[in-house]
Amino acid sequence: MAIALLTIAFSSAAGPLNQVPDMSSTLRRWERFPVHLSPRPILLLSDLPVSEGGAKSISRLSPSVDLPAAPPPPARVGLPDGPAMLRQVSAREAYQRLTTALEGDRYRRDSGTVSGFHLTNSTFMSDRGPLALPAWIFELRGGGTLSWPALAPTAFWPDRHVGPSGEISEARADASGTTITAWLPIPHGGCGGDGIDALRRVTESDQAVAVSTFRSRPRTGDSRCVVPADLRLSPYRLLLKRPLGNRVLTDEYGQPVMVTPTGSAGTHLAPWPSLGTPRPSPTAS
Repeated sequence: MAIALLTIAFSSAAGPLNQVPDMSSTLRRWERFPVHLSPRPILLLSDLPVSEGGAKSISRLSPSVDLPAAPPPPARVGLPDGPAMLRQVSAREAYQRLTTALEGDRYRRDSGTVSGFHLTNSTFMSDRGPLALPAWIFELRGGGTLSWPALAPTAFWPDRHVGPSGEISEARADASGTTITAWLPIPHGGCGGDGIDALRRVTESDQAVAVSTFRSRPRTGDSRCVVPADLRLSPYRLLLKRPLGNRVLTDEYGQPVMVTPTGSAGTHLAPWPSLGTPRPSPTAS
């Protein structure tokens, strides 16, 4: 796996940050991502199922209506790399996947009854911004709904939910795809010490781009002082060796970051024609 490094420095007084992280294990988490597949698989960041109203506490479901086993015809879906005809699943299959997901949620405790259902478009968050996808909406007796994507599992990667980054709130890519503006935590000021040099490191592979933060010199001053625990964010400009393309942007823990084109309002659903898919490195394993 070919890895390119780029370090971006800024000076700030801050609290403790990680030492230089090893990003090879982070990038290995994404080495199977099918970056050259068209259409690009959807990487969902939304928690599933999407719960509204009284459904937020439901962990066990039973249907009071018959759920059809026949799937609807393929649907035309607007994806970041262009429209595509994608296979859909039946209401029964979506219900089965939904109930399996609920069983593993220890924060839900109540039971509910499905009194109705319908197929519509719903907005789900992905690593390329909000996407309008076909979804089965299951209505609960007494109020509330549970939503599950109506697309076949082959439209997604991986076949399970991947939680978004807790470190990087969002990022924007310029038209070339080589400059990323990411909203990153601002290190807190120290307590009378000299501060630190906090560095942003961008580590690239053929499948992913990881952004990490580390401390280049230790803070001096009173280590017993109290610093605020709030999270402050600021945009930082990150330069890539080659266009982001279909690669996944992640934090140093390997959690994906939502990336949208510069100038969008966070609801971009059109293709990214100029970002392209980077060619594999000749030295990649």
